[in-house]
Amino acid sequence: MRTRHHVLIAVLLCLFAWALYAGALSGGFVHYDDVRILRDHPELYDHASLADACKAIFITYFPREEPLLFRDLTWACDSLVFGFGNAWGYHLGNLFLHGVVVALMYLFLVTTTGRLRLALCTTILFSVLAIHVEPVVWIMGRKDLLSALFMLLALYSQTRRLDAARLAGTMAWYGLTVACVLAGLLSKISVLTFPAVLLLHAALLPHLRHEQAATAPWPWKRLLTRELPLALPIMGLSLAVFVWYRGILNAFGLLDRGYSARGGDHLWNLALVNPMAWWLYLKQTLWPADLSLFYTWPSLEMSRSVFQILASLATVGGVLAVTLWLCIRRKDLLFYWLAFFVLLIPYMNLIYIGIWVADRYIYFAVFALLAMLVELSIGLAATRRARVILAVLAGIFVGGNLVQNVRYQRVWRDPDTLWQYHLMLPNPSIAAFETLAVYYYKTAIALDEPEARAPRFQKMAVVVDAGLNTFWPDRSGPPPAPTWQLFFLRAIVEEIRGRPEAAIESLLTSLSMNEAFAASHQNLAMLYRRQALMDTSPTQKAGDARKAVTHYRRYIMLTFGGGDVPESIRQIHRDLSNLVPEGMPEDTSSSVIESTPL
Repeated sequence: MRTRHHVLIAVLLCLFAWALYAGALSGGFVHYDDVRILRDHPELYDHASLADACKAIFITYFPREEPLLFRDLTWACDSLVFGFGNAWGYHLGNLFLHGVVVALMYLFLVTTTGRLRLALCTTILFSVLAIHVEPVVWIMGRKDLLSALFMLLALYSQTRRLDAARLAGTMAWYGLTVACVLAGLLSKISVLTFPAVLLLHAALLPHLRHEQAATAPWPWKRLLTRELPLALPIMGLSLAVFVWYRGILNAFGLLDRGYSARGGDHLWNLALVNPMAWWLYLKQTLWPADLSLFYTWPSLEMSRSVFQILASLATVGGVLAVTLWLCIRRKDLLFYWLAFFVLLIPYMNLIYIGIWVADRYIYFAVFALLAMLVELSIGLAATRRARVILAVLAGIFVGGNLVQNVRYQRVWRDPDTLWQYHLMLPNPSIAAFETLAVYYYKTAIALDEPEARAPRFQKMAVVVDAGLNTFWPDRSGPPPAPTWQLFFLRAIVEEIRGRPEAAIESLLTSLSMNEAFAASHQNLAMLYRRQALMDTSPTQKAGDARKAVTHYRRYIMLTFGGGDVPESIRQIHRDLSNLVPEGMPEDTSSSVIESTPL
């Protein structure tokens, strides 16, 4: 086929992807990271010119918690064109990028393999996947879309480099490949392992095109003398960005997740949990159900059944066995198989424990899994009966994903529908209760009239109680540690109801499970201050005042560490200290006493 025909097919696939997700344009902010990371930072994205936005992103407010410079630049562009607080503009940007990714995926596959049927079928399956709703419809999915875009551009550029007949063309395409890898890394750090995918692509391209037999030996000489020297600078670039990024995360304390396993214990955890995550990804790809922003399984547990241990170890063994077999017998499939796992390495928690499974993690990597399945299906379709069976299976796959895709998109319309959906899942995450309660609280305090606030405060109370009933149903023993934030929110509810003693009790319960949450100490300090001002007994007044000072010191310690404390915070501390009679000893009834110089 001529190039213009492939471009036309790519455009049609792009239009199909846009049509499928057009409903996302009516969505808003869902109040989970999109508000905290985007809408709460007008100093980064709300500027009158692109030059001012670039200065804020690259200089004035750098470094920061999420140093994804290219993603931030696209958000600033959306804000400049459509308005900072307009969610429609950010959703339009995501929709546009997803359509371009779909089109590029077809062009990459058809250019790399020269096989129309493989490229078309793989891209169609990719475009209907229900697990793609999260990265496309959620504003925070921008980094996944951008990283996929640049990885596809890098693969396409490398294909053109390998096909180039002249040195000038070779170097130009190589330079574009390097630039795309850098842009991908500045969009999402998970691109870290992508240079290995590029090396695999260069080594196995003749097998992908069936120019060499699937059983032909590896071209070690060409790989070591030509491709590896070209790959090393890209790997070095990736490593440098990783070290830079990791240094920023360390400075912000984001790598400390309270996970203490090291060495063999950590490897054992990885060997048991990562294989379960792979199976969940496979299941949600082939037959999605109960799609979620949070997957409660797999998770770290104190002990596992013999069946779970054997299943995980068997999965690891199976993956290694398949890899060895493909290396020997099916090098035409080896690229897809290895690329899938290489792209998932950043999500395997090798360094620290984060999130085991998320739909957005597999957004790009799943193309390799689909291409492998399509390649195998084409090989099996030798008879009419086999073709009928495969057509039925493909219809079930496409139909099931389309239905779930459309249903799940509707869930993302607004925070109410999204989080109520998550509360109704068979195994809801505690984060869903916390997020919905916080949403009701924030939207309530944004209203001016007390009568308008009351219904939202009541909804907040209902959600908090529902969460505690779900995760602490019997109330016979101490509450489980993950409920600490629900108790923090419960304290707010009790304070709104005019019950400060109950609020203090809830905050102390929350602190018993998470003593390092600064806001709990701040709120406790203010509650004890109020109690001290109302106390009639001098001894009780002094005791409550001392507790207020103690918790406010701890709040300052956790919030500012050894850094400069703003004068407004110092003044509050002085005001609290003035309530304490001179010569009164420190409050030793609490474990939170810290000496903080002020």
